[in-house]
Parts: sequence; C-alpha cells; structure tokens
Amino acid sequence: AISFGLILLLIGISIYLIPFWDFTEYRQLPSLRDFGADVLLILPILTFSFIFFPPIPAMVSDLRHAGCPDGTARLSRTVMRTSVLLLFFVLLFVYACLFALTPEEFKEAAAENLNCLTILSYKPEIPHLMADLSAIIGLAALITSFIGVFFAVWESARQLLDDALSLAARIVPRVASLSKRRRTVDAALMLVLYGGLWMLTLLNPPVMDLFGRVLSPLVGIFLFILPVALLVKIHGLGILKRPSCVFVLLTGILILFSFKL
Repeated sequence: AISFGLILLLIGISIYLIPFWDFTEYRQLPSLRDFGADVLLILPILTFSFIFFPPIPAMVSDLRHAGCPDGTARLSRTVMRTSVLLLFFVLLFVYACLFALTPEEFKEAAAENLNCLTILSYKPEIPHLMADLSAIIGLAALITSFIGVFFAVWESARQLLDDALSLAARIVPRVASLSKRRRTVDAALMLVLYGGLWMLTLLNPPVMDLFGRVLSPLVGIFLFILPVALLVKIHGLGILKRPSCVFVLLTGILILFSFKL
C-alpha cells in the first residue's frame, strides 16, 4: 500500500513539473569523455534505485511452502512487472526533476546534501508545499526500503553471527552456551544494527560520497560479479560463452570502478 501511494505521488509531481521544464541547458552536446564519465556515474545509482532483491528469497520460500507448481514462473512474472514499473515511474520522476532544475541547482543540492524536491521548493514559482511533499516521499521511501532490505540484512547477520559463535565455541567451549540464548543474541544483534543506522543518521554523510565509496562497489560485487563467479564455479568457464553472463560481468566491473574512473 505504501509503495503504490509512493508511485502515485511520484506520478503527480512528475506531471505537475512539466510546465516548469526548461531544455536550454541540455541542448549543448557534451564531449565524448564527459558523456562517458556521466554514464559511469549514473550506472551504480540507477542500479541501486531498482534494487528489490532482498524480498525475493522470502518469495521463493513462500512459494515452495505453498506447494505452488508454477512458482518459478510466477516469481519471474512478478520480477518482470516490478522492473517495468520501477523503470517507468522512477525515470519519469528523475527526468521531470532534471528538466525543472538547472545544473547549478543540482550542484547546490549536492553541496548541501538536499534532495531535488527541496531545491525545487526554493523556486519562487513553485509552492513551498513541495518541501512538505519531499518529507512525505522521503518517509514513504524509507519505510518501503526498510521493509524490503532490513529483514534480509537481519537474517543474513543472524546467520553470520551463528557461524561465528560456532567457530568460537571450538576454541572457547563456554561460547556454545551463549549461542543457545537466542533472545540475548538477537537483542545484541538488533542493538548493533540499529546503533549503526543511528550513527550514520547523525553523521549525515554526503549521499554521493556514500554511493561512490560504499554502495557502488558493493552493488558491483554482489549483484553482478559474484553471481557470475558462482556460475563459473558450478558450470565452469564455458558459462562465459553466454553473452548475458559476459554483459553482467562487464557491467559489474564498470560499476565497481565507475566513481574512480
């Protein structure tokens, strides 16, 4: 319900911004080098905008428990529809903001670590209500991202912690009793996760730096390079003869180094 509300808000704002579009700044063709550099910068951000893979394992598990005969086909259809919806609505919103702002205003947004809607609200011809909508959209996006990502992170962290405790128990036998105290371990893990998120919020690092130094390499490794590496391990180097695998691998390498090229 929150996702569909968010989509409706994005559509409404995108349509509202159409009269404010100005193509003057975008009629000049950039140099080939600048264009290539901009594409490399866009790749990880665009990929990260469409990340919804954390809920997929839960969907697969649910379909298996339900004994769904066409579970794989249903999952593929769901992923395809989600991808198309995200591609259309997110890019519509991105282009609406792009054409309504100047490059100088984008630089101001990056320097002050503000989103586009807040910068748009500074324009005299656009009502200040845009800033309020920005807060609502930000909250809705945070909630949907939390639901989609946090529980997957939580499950992965629990598994890693259980494995670490099992290894530690071989050296210090008393650690084995700690792994049985599920509530205590879960509470400590939750405290660490929430504490890390809280500290990140207080530090408020520049979004672009966060993308370049942390998120971009992680996206390139875990979404592109690692899956191809697993396929190579299972099926051998012959899997690289498939154009799709080569495309995914090259995309991952580009994303991995996009902010450094």
